[in-house]
Amino acid sequence: MVFSFENAPNGFITKLSYDQQKTSESVVENVVENERKIVELIHSNPKYTAIQIAILLQLNQRTVQRYLRQMQEKGIIERIGSARGGSWKIIKIG
Repeated sequence: MVFSFENAPNGFITKLSYDQQKTSESVVENVVENERKIVELIHSNPKYTAIQIAILLQLNQRTVQRYLRQMQEKGIIERIGSARGGSWKIIKIG
């Protein structure tokens, strides 16, 4: 992230610019790291709910639900049983 200042008639203008590639890489790293943490939690307790995972990882519940859905689509995890009484199964890691 780069800040720059320009003079203006009544003061100055602050501009913020950032490197799109670095930002994208950072987002991807966060996603991969959060997925890894979710897999670790599921490994320790397959019955964790999205709410419990969100609390433990200090993430928004919807964010965790999105991660879980994406991880299911990637074939990383699978839901066994019902939403309330079921559990998670790790299919593949990494």
